[in-house]
Amino acid sequence: MANKVPMSDIDNAFYGSYTDPKTGKLDSRLVDPKTGKRRPLTGNAADAEFRKEWTKIKKHLEEEKKCAAKAGGGKVGLVAACPPGAKPDSPPYEPAKWNDKGAVQNSTNCYAYAMNSRTGHPADGRPQPGDKSGTNGPGSTNTCPDVTSRVLADGAPAKAGDPASIESAPQCPYQKQNQLPPPDKKGYYLVALVVTSITKDKYDPVTKTYNTADYHWYRQDDNGNWSGKPGHDEASDKDASGKTITNPETCDRDEKFFDPKTGVTQRLNYDRFCGYFYVQKGGAQVGS
Repeated sequence: MANKVPMSDIDNAFYGSYTDPKTGKLDSRLVDPKTGKRRPLTGNAADAEFRKEWTKIKKHLEEEKKCAAKAGGGKVGLVAACPPGAKPDSPPYEPAKWNDKGAVQNSTNCYAYAMNSRTGHPADGRPQPGDKSGTNGPGSTNTCPDVTSRVLADGAPAKAGDPASIESAPQCPYQKQNQLPPPDKKGYYLVALVVTSITKDKYDPVTKTYNTADYHWYRQDDNGNWSGKPGHDEASDKDASGKTITNPETCDRDEKFFDPKTGVTQRLNYDRFCGYFYVQKGGAQVGS
C-alpha cells in the first residue's frame, strides 16, 4: 500500500504520546518492570484502551502519508500536514450574515457565534456562558474550569433522555501532545475555548498596555477552517496575524489594538487553551 507506515513509526508516536514532555518519563502503565523500558501491548482487557489509541494513531499517520504523497512527498507526522476537509455538520462560514453593523452584529459575541445563536438576543447584548442556565453569577471568572462548567450547564439536556446540545470533546493523549482536535462526532460540530492567563485587567504604565482578562471562542466551519467573532466586532476566519485559522491551538491568539489618540495599547492575549466542545448540528441557543 502506498500509505503503509512503518510499525516503528506508529509505535514511536504511540509511546511518545504517553511520555511526559517535561520529564521524558513514559506512563508507568506502559513500562516493563523488569527492563524499565517500553512493554509491548497485550490482548488483555487492561490494554483495550491502549490498543484503541494505537489504532487511531496508525490511521492518522496513514492518512498523513497519503496526503503527503498527493502533495509530492513530505515528512509524515507533522501537525496539520493534511487539510481538515469538509465538515458537513458544521455551520457554513457566512460572515455577511453576522457583520451587518446593526442588530445581529451588536447583539452577539464570540459565544453566540460559536454556538451559531445568531438571533433572539437583546440589542447591545453579549450572551455569556451560564446566562441560559442561570450559572453566571457575581463570582464567575474567565478561568478554564469556570467557563467550562457554565457552558456545559447551558447545553445540558432539557429532560432526562434528551441529548445534550453542548458536550465536552476530550482529546486523546496523541491529540493533546500534537495539538490536534478530537475526532468528529456525527450530528455535532467542534468549538474551542481559550482564555487569558490573567483573571483581572491590568495596566502596565511602562509599556502603556492595558492587558484585558477575557475568554474567546472559535468554531469549526463546514470548510474545515475556524472562525470567531470578538465581542461586537465582525466575524472573521483570521487570527491575530491575519492568517486563516486552520487550528485554534496553534494560531496567533495575541490580539493588540493601539489607540493613537491615547497612545495606549489594549492587549488580549488568549494564551491558555481550555479545550474543545461538541455543539449539536445547527447550533445551540444561548443567552438569557
